[in-house]
Parts: sequence; C-alpha cells; structure tokens
Amino acid sequence: MDFLKIKPKETFGTLSFVGKPIKGSEYIQGSGRDRRHNGNYCRLLSSRQSETIEIILPTRVNLSEFNFGDVVTIEDVKVEPMSESTNNGAIVGWRIFVQNMKKGNA
Repeated sequence: MDFLKIKPKETFGTLSFVGKPIKGSEYIQGSGRDRRHNGNYCRLLSSRQSETIEIILPTRVNLSEFNFGDVVTIEDVKVEPMSESTNNGAIVGWRIFVQNMKKGNA
C-alpha cells in the first residue's frame, strides 16, 4: 500500500487527546491465523479540522499516560487511502499511522 508522509502541525494544527474508542480500539491486519495486533486506535481533537480525528499508534505507546484534553504532539505521520469496494475505487477516507505521541506542543 502506498503511504503519504504529512506534516502534522501544518495539517491538523493543535491536537488535544480525547481517548481510545470504547469499541474496536485495536488495529488488526491479516486474516485467520495470520491476524496480528499492529496498533491501537486513538482519538485526537484537531484545531485546524475542527473535528475529532482517529489515529493508529503502535502498541508500544502507553495511552494511560494521557488525560482528556492534554495537548499532544504526534511524530512520523503517514497516511494511507481507504477506498470503497465499488467499481470506481473512490477514496472514502484516510488511515493515519503515527509512530510516536508526546504530551505538550512542539
């Protein structure tokens, strides 16, 4: 799959931690016995988009360190298009993969 690297500050503005979704908070790839837990979903409030965005973090990032409303900085951000399963293959959204998240505004 093709990835696009983005600059999070310019794209999303200031980000505030909202939390993990209650249901389906794990990002799993593969099927059957090859299924692997590759990360956790997390929600952030974007000042530039004026809405909540959902990102995927590696399992090594400890989300219990963050509280609702904490201003956070995300690093090494890649996005992957999600397309419809129709004939035209239109892009319906983006999966946002983040390698690290820290408290504070960089």
